Amino acid sequence: MITAPARVPEFSANPYRRSLTKALLATALLLCTGSSAYSRDKYPPGPPYRNCPDTLRIYDVQQPDTLLAPCHPRVFSPASGDTVLGIKGIIIGFDAKPAAYAFYIQNSQGGPYNGVQVFTGAYNWKAVPYSLNLGDSVAVYGTVQEFPSLNGTTEIEGPDVVQSTNDIVIRKISSGNPLPPFQVLTPTSMSWIPSPNATSAIQEQWEACLVRVRGQLRVGRTSVQGGRPGLPFGSFLVVSVASPSDSTLIDGNALTTFTPPAVGTLIDSLQGIVNQGPSGNPSFTSYRVQVRDSDDLFGPFATSLTDAYPIDDSFTGPPDGPHALGTSNTRVRLEFGRRVDVATAEDERNYSLASKIDGSTVDLATVEGGGGHVVLLDITSVRRDGDIETVTAGGIGSEICPDCLMANQSRTFINGVLDVKQVQAADEDSLTVCVDRSRFAGAGTSPGTRITVRGVGVGQFGSLQYMEDADGADRSGIAIFGPRAPIVVGNRYLVAGQILEFGGETEIVNNVFLGDLGAVRAPAPRDDKNITVLTDLTCDAAQNIDNGEDEEGMLVKVHDLRVAERRAVGQSFLAAGPCCAFEDTILISSLNTVLDGYAPPDSGSIIDVTGILHFASGTFRLCPRSPSDVVVHALEPPPISMTFDFSPGTLNLASRGKWVTGFLEPALPFEARDIDISSIRLNGTVPVDPEAPTVLGDHDGNGIPDLTVKFDRLAVELAVTEGDSVPVRIKGKLDGHAFIGTDTIRVGRGRIAAPRAGSHLAGGSVAQVRWETPGGVVAGPVSLLFSPDGGVNWSTIARQRPNTGSFDWTVPSVPTDQAKVAVLLESPAETGAIVEGVLGVSPAFSIGATVGVGDPAPAQLALAIRGAIPNPVADGRLRVEFSLRDGSQARLELMDVAGRLLQARQVGTFGPGIHALDLTAARALQPGIYFLRLTQGGSVARARVAVLR
Repeated sequence: MITAPARVPEFSANPYRRSLTKALLATALLLCTGSSAYSRDKYPPGPPYRNCPDTLRIYDVQQPDTLLAPCHPRVFSPASGDTVLGIKGIIIGFDAKPAAYAFYIQNSQGGPYNGVQVFTGAYNWKAVPYSLNLGDSVAVYGTVQEFPSLNGTTEIEGPDVVQSTNDIVIRKISSGNPLPPFQVLTPTSMSWIPSPNATSAIQEQWEACLVRVRGQLRVGRTSVQGGRPGLPFGSFLVVSVASPSDSTLIDGNALTTFTPPAVGTLIDSLQGIVNQGPSGNPSFTSYRVQVRDSDDLFGPFATSLTDAYPIDDSFTGPPDGPHALGTSNTRVRLEFGRRVDVATAEDERNYSLASKIDGSTVDLATVEGGGGHVVLLDITSVRRDGDIETVTAGGIGSEICPDCLMANQSRTFINGVLDVKQVQAADEDSLTVCVDRSRFAGAGTSPGTRITVRGVGVGQFGSLQYMEDADGADRSGIAIFGPRAPIVVGNRYLVAGQILEFGGETEIVNNVFLGDLGAVRAPAPRDDKNITVLTDLTCDAAQNIDNGEDEEGMLVKVHDLRVAERRAVGQSFLAAGPCCAFEDTILISSLNTVLDGYAPPDSGSIIDVTGILHFASGTFRLCPRSPSDVVVHALEPPPISMTFDFSPGTLNLASRGKWVTGFLEPALPFEARDIDISSIRLNGTVPVDPEAPTVLGDHDGNGIPDLTVKFDRLAVELAVTEGDSVPVRIKGKLDGHAFIGTDTIRVGRGRIAAPRAGSHLAGGSVAQVRWETPGGVVAGPVSLLFSPDGGVNWSTIARQRPNTGSFDWTVPSVPTDQAKVAVLLESPAETGAIVEGVLGVSPAFSIGATVGVGDPAPAQLALAIRGAIPNPVADGRLRVEFSLRDGSQARLELMDVAGRLLQARQVGTFGPGIHALDLTAARALQPGIYFLRLTQGGSVARARVAVLR
């Protein structure tokens, strides 16, 4: 058995943040508001010998005097810490960094021994659905312990002391309360020396409390300089200018991501939360002040660039290749350590891309929300999606000191927003040694470069959650470890983090951004693979074997398994298959106790199981999301294997005819004449054409009768994918029995370039459908079709359109994540517009409903100019696509390079959502560069547009 390595700390993580292991993940979720509520565990005051009161104060668990605080865990083993009932306090700070979360509470009046950490493990109670905030008054029910040892931080955790189990109970009493007063300390009373020491008693009493260190301070050393003893990542030492003999450790990485000021920087004062833990190199235990964000430092400081990652690539420009000026194709989210000065932060000249030398440009910089720590950068990158890109920022001031300009700082990320299958594609170098790894993962078990991935939620298993591409194709599932908020099944997300190979499974870790794009529809479970395929670990160096790697992290369904053992309540169990030989087995796993309380079916029971295909300990196992994913039923006979030949063997634009042909030959003792023709379906959707002849005969001359049927050629071409070996499956009924048959064909045609796989369009918006016509094909008129259900049903978008390679399509308001468009090649109108073939079928994409009045606008529909269509303008017609956040007054303006207003339109009445508007004045514009400005409330969005001759 291969044992998965223990969880490693997050990238650039504070070294004393505890790490998580997959063996310790669980799922119970509970938020209590209003009156008292309890989880499934009881919370008595503890065994009699502890003599704990029914209602405890923070003081009772923090004060070390055993006579005053009999429930303090120092008196007892941390493994059997006392269970306490209802400790109340005001929230003063959060540790909301993945993947181990916590918050701090303090008595409203302040005072010594009146603060404590509440450790919530894998669950971020600052995020949805809990949404706790600073100033909330809460009561916490759990177990008191010291971490990481008796000389560590006092914390309240869930009663089982397993950080991945969400069994702690938190009751919110009220919101908006003032924070407790800050205790004023000095560098001497908070000196950085190993504890216990002469000042330990002073420092211990303020553990988990708000403190302020006053007097002019100077930065003496930072983690950047190194030295001995070393400092934890993101930390620095400050000394009093008046009395520099003692230093205080300031932690800028535990609760936030803060770049230490340069050595010698003067600080007026600072504040934060006292904590205790390992530090230094060699390590020793000490106290430190944890800043909650950069606003906890007071003085004339510059800001710093702390992170960068893409959050959008759905602009109107082409996704690859050269780009016209102003045709942005990616939006990058830049995070800064301090609130930025808007004027310098929105000057795009203060940013550059590493690929600038190849033609990439920074088009627009916008401070998110009009002020704060985040800048949204619209760029035109010539790099392909998946290539490494680097952004550099410099010359940007902070809000409190606009003239304190930051020096150039850079952050590297993977360009574009990637689909899961792009991440899961095997690294060719790893295949040479038969290791199937993502090329975006770091070496060994280290995380890779910052990356953003798009997908739809399909499963929750405590801290380990899963999402898939909307089309559910091979290699489209992935795990997310410790997401910032729960991944809701059926919702679409943008997830920014890093890729890591953990125990052989590809995961997204260190999730720094989670964008909920709203409800779509969860991909249907894949049910076309049996357990022989799903458990196959054969080395696939040539990537031509259908095995478990292709479905890793995906939602799958397996039929007619036989339970192979009898297990106790809540346990995993083995099941055998495929039916009816039952030669292989797969573990039906209670991953992170999701089957807790469930009694597995008796041995010999026949079951269907839906679940995530998860890889651990060297094997693939099937993980139901809940007991309802295991269905016990009577065994149905396995389908009869039918010999199936499809003709022609190649479908392309050169092939003609109304029909294609299928030949069905059952094995004896079954006969072709007993086939129920009305039950036949090709690829699950295409029936036999009732207008075509059917023939009983022997087309292959082998002496066994067969049935010849015909299918509508267009319907078949819409139901198959492109490729050299495309499976064509047929199902039906024969004398009351199910049958199945498969043939492979070659399908060649053009390519739909947009909408792209997994992209998201808004209902009511105007999107461009783009396609490529293969060489040698006469470019006659085309028609366009739309399917909301993955190709089962089609409706006409347009007929007899010129084959220009593009079409502006008004997206219907039909919420779906299985949308497809198709382009058909037609004969000229004078011949009756006969369809001559399928030019291309798009991959699946999603459509969101039009936002109605009174509905909250989704995150992707913030105020923005999404682009000019086309850009550059070459035909005298300028159409602008933009989005409004609500129905309040809004104004769209067109200006020249001198800032002169050429045209203005009031657009607020359009309401929230994505809109397109013709600015007909563009017909009179001279060639050159122009600017668009959209204002609503106090927010402004800008974009460039180029006009050609």
